Amino acid sequence: MSMTTSAADQETLRRIAEYATLAGWFWIILGIVQCLSIVLFYIFGPVVGIWNIVAGISRLGMVKRIKQRDPSVVAAYEGIAGLIIIGIINLVLGGIIGILFVAFDFIIRDKILSNRHLFTGG
Repeated sequence: MSMTTSAADQETLRRIAEYATLAGWFWIILGIVQCLSIVLFYIFGPVVGIWNIVAGISRLGMVKRIKQRDPSVVAAYEGIAGLIIIGIINLVLGGIIGILFVAFDFIIRDKILSNRHLFTGG
């Protein structure tokens, strides 16, 4: 499906993809730090760390779909349950920094949902 976009729309897509890339790397780095913090958090640090690494990798995978204007991107960001769960897990077991990353993910979610027309062609 060929969809034409204005320069402003292209810039919005580029910025959203850039934010998603940053979020992915933030989660991966946090996850690595948590995995290495076994002394401080015993088993919970690595468990939350692995969870965050997986979350980061999935966010990096989303970047290509954002750039391609894949309509499934909107559906992937519509629910908030995943963000709430990862926020609670990070708050309880992984530390406060994860809450900041969840807030950043909510910003990305808002950008995608408020620009859903870029992914649906409507």
